[in-house]
Amino acid sequence: MSRMPKLDTSAVKALFFDIDGTLLSFKTHRICESTVAALRRAHTCGMKIFIATGRHKKNLVSVPELNDIPIDGFIGLNGQYCWDGTGVVYTNPIPAHDVKILLDYVLKSEYGCEFLGVTEYFANRVTPTMKTELDRVAIAYPTVTDNPGRALEIDILQADLYAEAGADFSFLEEMTSCKWSFWGSGSIDIMVSSGGKWNGVQKMMERHGLSLSEVMVFGDEENDVEMLRGASLSVAMGNGCDNAKAAAKHVAGHIDEDGLFFAMRALLPRLSL
Repeated sequence: MSRMPKLDTSAVKALFFDIDGTLLSFKTHRICESTVAALRRAHTCGMKIFIATGRHKKNLVSVPELNDIPIDGFIGLNGQYCWDGTGVVYTNPIPAHDVKILLDYVLKSEYGCEFLGVTEYFANRVTPTMKTELDRVAIAYPTVTDNPGRALEIDILQADLYAEAGADFSFLEEMTSCKWSFWGSGSIDIMVSSGGKWNGVQKMMERHGLSLSEVMVFGDEENDVEMLRGASLSVAMGNGCDNAKAAAKHVAGHIDEDGLFFAMRALLPRLSL
């Protein structure tokens, strides 16, 4: 059941949306027509539309509906790479010494790990767990490199480690400049401690001259929690994880029941949806 109290959103000028599980259904791998229409209506009414995702820029092409939405900027790789129509807004790479700790570990293990830079990303291997997680969001498998040391030659903005639940992740404590969050049941997003979607939202707010009261964010997963907690106006999807729903100010319906459309209609009445 959705939690949708009345509130004053008259100051809202910008909306930030996670993709997977918020805009994009895990069931259909599509953004439903009602959501596309709502976002287009919001933009027509003067609101800026931003995407805040854990995806790499290259993995946006699998969501064709994004081409039907007027988007003012992107927060990619959980805030580690942000860009808009003027170019790159912000990057936040992992220090090389922490990349080396991770690289040394995965090369000695059976785990798969994606290393994601600005223009390229690759993995040491593609594992069954990696396939399961990427299939869940209909993202293509990464290229397997024969030169994993490439991770030490470029800026790595995020690393995605794939391992079964219950695996020993104690080595992550050695990556003292980093933090991590679970995404799904078998994937860990690793990034700089100062990173995260909320940091990316703040960088985009600075670029576009937005204040806290003018921003509303939408998400559903563990990697959305900081963003949902930090924003004054935040909405978690009814299909979201418990931590996301606890962090949000409001909880919408399920994504596959037009939950986002109905949340926007209730919370943003001036859109006349």
